[in-house]
Amino acid sequence: MMYMDFDGNGSVDHATIISSIQSGWNIKYAGHTSPRYDEPISGVFKKNKKCKMKVVLLK
Repeated sequence: MMYMDFDGNGSVDHATIISSIQSGWNIKYAGHTSPRYDEPISGVFKKNKKCKMKVVLLK
C-alpha cells in the first residue's frame, strides 16, 4: 500500500496499491480513480511538487 499526501501537510489524501518496483527504485502503482496500472509515481510528483508518500508493506 502507498499513501499519498499531495500537499505535504501531513494528512493522507489518497491510497493506492504498488503494482511493481523495478531497478533503480522505479515504483509503479495501480489506481481506479482514473483507471491505470503500472503508472510511474514520478508523474504524481510532477503534478504535486510538495507530495509525500508513505509505503506500508503487507505480509
